[in-house]
Parts: sequence; C-alpha cells; structure tokens
Amino acid sequence: MPTAPLFYQPLVIARVQAAKVGDTTVYAAHEAQEKLLKDAYDNPKYQPKIDSIFGGLRRVQTQMPGISELKNIQFAFDENGYVANRVTTATKIHPELFENASPEDAVKIGAQLVEEAQKEFKENAPDTPDPGVRVAGDTIEVAPSVASVLKAHWENDDVSAQQAAYVGVNFARELQRAVTPIPADSTDPKLQWLEDGTNWALGFWPGAASKITTANGLKADAKEVDRLVEGWRGNFSQIVPKYATQVASVSSLLGAAGIAVNDATAYDAAYKVLQGTKLDGVPAGIAQALVSHNELPADQTEYFGGRIVETGGTAGNVKGLLAEIELAKRPKPVDPPGEKKPDGDGPPPGKKPDGESPPDSKTEPPVDPKDPKAPKEDPKKPDEPKKPDEPKKPDTEDPVVKATEETKAALDESTKADQVLTEERLKQILDAMKQNG
Repeated sequence: MPTAPLFYQPLVIARVQAAKVGDTTVYAAHEAQEKLLKDAYDNPKYQPKIDSIFGGLRRVQTQMPGISELKNIQFAFDENGYVANRVTTATKIHPELFENASPEDAVKIGAQLVEEAQKEFKENAPDTPDPGVRVAGDTIEVAPSVASVLKAHWENDDVSAQQAAYVGVNFARELQRAVTPIPADSTDPKLQWLEDGTNWALGFWPGAASKITTANGLKADAKEVDRLVEGWRGNFSQIVPKYATQVASVSSLLGAAGIAVNDATAYDAAYKVLQGTKLDGVPAGIAQALVSHNELPADQTEYFGGRIVETGGTAGNVKGLLAEIELAKRPKPVDPPGEKKPDGDGPPPGKKPDGESPPDSKTEPPVDPKDPKAPKEDPKKPDEPKKPDEPKKPDTEDPVVKATEETKAALDESTKADQVLTEERLKQILDAMKQNG
C-alpha cells in the first residue's frame, strides 16, 4: 500500500512527465510521436500497411510458446521521442517507484529516468545508431532506425533488402526477450549472459529475420534477407562486439548438444532448450540435452547444469566445461597391449605345474653317482645377480594420459578466465542493484 497520500499520485506522474528532454518535455515529446503515428494511420493509403505491421507481429508471437503478451507498440521517430516513450512506459510498469514519492521526489525520479533512457539509446553506439527495437514489460519500443524504415514502407514501399533485414533481426531478437523475461529493466547477476546470448542467437537464427519481414508485409526478397543476415552472423563479433562472447558461448553449448546453429531446421530444437522454461531452469535444460546427446549417465545432468551456471558465459570457462564433457565420454582405462596380469588360476610365474616340464626343456634319465662312466660335475660358481628387465616403452601414446593433459590445459585456461569472471559478476551485480534500486 502506498504511504504517500493518494492524491499525490497524479501530481507525481505530472512532475515526471514535465521532466526535460532536450528542448521539450517527456509529455510533449511522447504526444508528438503518438500524433505522427495517428496521422499516418488516418491516411487511407497507409492504413493497410500499418495494420499489416501490427498484425504480422501479433501472428509471429502466437507461434512462440511461452511468450509474454505484448499489448503496446510505441514508435519513436527521433531520439527525444524514444526517451520520452521509455520514460512513459517506465511510469506504467514500475508503479513501485512512486508509492512513497512526493511531488518533490518525482522531479528527481523524472530526471533519473530520462538519464537512463538516454544511456539506453546510445548503449550500442557506434556499432548501431540506437537500440532498434526494445521490449520493456508489455510494450515494444520501436527506435528511430527501425521506425524510419517502416515509415518508408507504408508511405512508398521504398525499402531495400538490407533495411528489411535490419528490421527483421531487431524484432526477432526482442520478441525472444519476451519469452523467458526477467523483471522489466533489470538484469540477472548470474544468468544475464544466457539471457542476452539466447535473444541474439535466436534473433539471428537462419530464417528468423525473413519470417518477420514477410509477416510485416515488407516487399523484400526473403532469400536475400536471409543471405544478408547470414553474412552478419558470420561477422557478429565485429557488428555487435558487446554480445559476441555471450552468443559464442550459447552457440558452443548448443553445438555440444548436437544442435546445429547454422541450420534453419534446428530452430525448434534450440528454442525448446533455450526458451522452454523460466530463465533459472534453462541451464538444466541445456545440461539434459548435453547428457542425452553425448550418451552420458543421466545422473550427471544436475552436475553439468551447475557447471553451466558457474561458467558465467566466459569463453575460457565454457571451453573448460566442454573439455570435461569430452573426458566423460572416454572409455575407462584398459591395460596396455602386451601386458597380462596373472588371473590366479595357473601357477605363479617361473614355477612349472606339478608333473609338467617347462616349454622347450629336455628330459634326461637320472644319473647314478657311483657309475664310473657318469660325467663328473664341475664346481659350481655362484650365480651372478640377474639384471632387472628394463621397462617396456609403450608402442603408442596412452590415450588416457593424453586426454588428461588436454583437459588440464583447458582447465588451466579456464582458471585464468575465472579471475575475469569474478570482476564480471561483481559488475553485473552492481548494475542490477543500481537498476533495481
């Protein structure tokens, strides 16, 4: 229950909407974006195409099991409009921010929300001009780089295949974000790498972008859209370096589970593993797929699920985990060829069985010592000590020793990456505290 007087609430929201954005206010900039879209929709020439965009996005959502309902789509045609839309959305999905706020507090809250939205707008610069598309709560925020392409589409169909592909991957990525959502505008201190890696990996999956562009009615060849996205996917670390490690880690785990990340037909399998449950249950789902594909004992699923969380998504740690899986697949050690242990059924080595002669030995009749013809024995010399046999060198390198050395090298690299992991986790936790605070 709010502790501030209820009549404060309209005043608090009004103070937030009065926050400055450039040379205007949150309220004025938001209203301007709404008017631009309304005027376009009121034009009979543009209305069918706008309907096609909204209807196409709804149809795609119905084909994504587990997705949260996205009720609103807000278009922004400039930076101030995007910031104003994001602040307006925040006031709706974060009512807890205003429960104890006075009108004076609201001035500070409004300024903070504007600052955070401005940072978000430029978070991927200079790699991309703006977020493109961003899902927040039940709202799809369309940034200027995507809104301008859609505007060109409904006005005159002037959209290139490259522009269409850009629209497609942005919507595809953000719709994935709405499937196993964490609380709006927050981060998970342990699994944010998995959330981001999943959204970007599935958003760039073969065929995902062209599915969006076709549903939206964009007049761009679907095969050309897919070809362009394939090139971007192959150069992902240069296009979006901020998320390259997360995507690589998710892709490596899928590959180890037998899911081909460059195969359009494998999308359903990847979606089931990555989006089939809430975020905190995804590591267990990946582990189950790993154990099944690699024919490991089922009781190892829990262990590998925990190890996936421990990696933090870093390249070195994931590499170490995959080395563990390879080692677990190897057969148990066997005796090297040429060496046979006594089975206990026969006589000890060097002692012949009773009544038998050792192989290649000659049997002579007994000699009578009183017989003058009997050969005389020479005085015996003390036996010289027998030299121990030199150990045989194995003909081939021991596969178990080799596997152990490979694993040790991978785990050594993993240990180095863990030092970076600690700093990354600390930063993620501080960021989450800041956003949730």
